[in-house]
Amino acid sequence: MTEKILFWFDINQLTLNVKKSYLLIFSRKGVSCPTITELHTPRGSISRPPDRYVRFLGVLLDENLSFKWHVQIIRVKISRGLGIIRKLKRLFPFPILRLLYFSLIYPYICYCSSVWMSTFPSVLAPIHNLYEKAARILQSATHTPLDLLKIKDIYVLSLSSLAYQYFQGDLPCCFSGLLKLVGEVNLYIVRNREDVMIPASPSVRSDFGLAVTVGRAWNLVPAEIRQSRTLGSFKRQMKSFLLKASY
Repeated sequence: MTEKILFWFDINQLTLNVKKSYLLIFSRKGVSCPTITELHTPRGSISRPPDRYVRFLGVLLDENLSFKWHVQIIRVKISRGLGIIRKLKRLFPFPILRLLYFSLIYPYICYCSSVWMSTFPSVLAPIHNLYEKAARILQSATHTPLDLLKIKDIYVLSLSSLAYQYFQGDLPCCFSGLLKLVGEVNLYIVRNREDVMIPASPSVRSDFGLAVTVGRAWNLVPAEIRQSRTLGSFKRQMKSFLLKASY
């Protein structure tokens, strides 16, 4: 394996900068896999211990793809924002507190939620607890409904928006063939022919695959919302649908 890595660098006339490189070997939890700690080259040996996680576009990818490191990072950031809102709840009215929520807490939950929320509920439990605390603080400042999306609804909204972009042809070509409609597979005319065919998942981890999560989220979208002309219109209608279903 090391020879292939070095050969690729040589034919592309590249030099490996160890200080700016990361070594991450993906594996299932509890399954040991060979690790690379040293690369032997004609110019000498390069020592590089494997990393536990790596930051990619703001998301921490760990060796088991459990996203527990990412959850820990955003848990700290959300806790800071929650502390600020708690200290200011007696000084500012509800509209200001709601604005602080969408400025200090919501962006960390929403960003790439379709990726890092595809994990076990036990990993996401700290985020759920912090959200409930924030909701209680905001609810204590008003007698009207909060109209805030819950954690699971934020996840569904992100996945369904991705599915909408897929069927509109707005995603890169690497997503081609990700989703298949029931009507494309089943020769008979069935009521759910506009739904996505969910692939069989042999394990619980397989349920976190993009084809499964996006397909299930799209099947929850009502038919009239699927016909939205723009992505912005789709998100607004989907958000209203999720809020009505939650409250």
